Amino acid sequence: MIKRLALLLVLLTAAAAPALAGRNSVINVPDTQLDMRLHDGQRTSNIAFSGFDSLKVAADTQEFEEGFATGLDLIETWDLTTVAGGTITVEDSQGIFSTFADGDLVQIRTKSPHQFLHGFSNTWRMRVITGDAGGIAGSIREWGVFNSTDGYFFRLDADGMKVVIRRKTIETVISSSSFNNAATFTYTGTGHSYAIQYLDGNRVVFYIDNELVFQKGSQVANLVAESQLPTTVRNEQLGVTSSTRTILITGLAVIRDGAPFTFDSAGRVRVSGGVAEAPAGTDAVVQPVIQRITIGNNQTVDEFYTITSGKALTIQVFDASAESAGTRKSVIFTLYEDPTGTGTPLITLKTIMGNNLNEERIIDQTFIGDGIRRILLRSEQIGGAQMIISRMWQGFEQ
Repeated sequence: MIKRLALLLVLLTAAAAPALAGRNSVINVPDTQLDMRLHDGQRTSNIAFSGFDSLKVAADTQEFEEGFATGLDLIETWDLTTVAGGTITVEDSQGIFSTFADGDLVQIRTKSPHQFLHGFSNTWRMRVITGDAGGIAGSIREWGVFNSTDGYFFRLDADGMKVVIRRKTIETVISSSSFNNAATFTYTGTGHSYAIQYLDGNRVVFYIDNELVFQKGSQVANLVAESQLPTTVRNEQLGVTSSTRTILITGLAVIRDGAPFTFDSAGRVRVSGGVAEAPAGTDAVVQPVIQRITIGNNQTVDEFYTITSGKALTIQVFDASAESAGTRKSVIFTLYEDPTGTGTPLITLKTIMGNNLNEERIIDQTFIGDGIRRILLRSEQIGGAQMIISRMWQGFEQ
């Protein structure tokens, strides 16, 4: 039962919304300026208008989170590039990426792109300290979600702070003098919070310290050619003799926007998912083929599915059940992405654990098949007991 109902209106710019004149009044505000939440104080029960104008009822999903607790984090999560100098160090749970002279280049990129579900927005967040305000000849520092051909990112170079949209190697560069808050914006080398919210390939919003600095949308052509984008941090020096420049980051997170309202065939609002069905024109995928098995004492059962090359696999739901086997006798069911097809690294999608259970988890993640990328369903019995279990994930390819 809802004990407390609060209405929170947050205006992201100085523009004020018109007063409510009556029960059926309409509020007209520019895009992303209104964030309205009805809640009872519980994070999972928020009802909100997202920055992309959709009323949503489900909580946001933590799609990706990574820090720098140890050097191992770099090995497991990142592809590293160091050309002709530069260093990468981990200190006090921070990643420090330094260059020192002409030609130095340090770059890190997540080994896998952040999974993107069309129709939802991803919000990428990172805290960055550069130690200087930029405007330094020959120094180019970049961070965001991008690869060599496409993406959205921040750039600090000889002309100061910018945001960049890259599509098929062609860049649209917006300098701070054209930011929404250009009249008051000042960049310093102290820590700032950066965020990029992107929807499919045709809408993006950039934030610095939770203040909107630039947004762009296109109804004609996508802003980027790829929606599955990795985090990249790049520090390069060109044409300088001696100059130490750093990028210090404390970690990053990618958050998927909560699910929007949908309606059933009778026009009623649906606030929870229905039975998973493969959309028309797609190929249903249900794995594993044999779902009910007996797992032995402390046994591990791995079942792989290789995504069809050139197709996109969307996993909708993950189900797991296990019989009662007594105290401290359980099964851990884990669904992984295996992007290299070798088992290293394994990216956790969802975990269910227990006995005497029957659980379902919504996944709603999309993966691009290249003939190598696999999905692994691992069942691990712990506590030494033979148990009857059933497990299944369901989705579709197109």
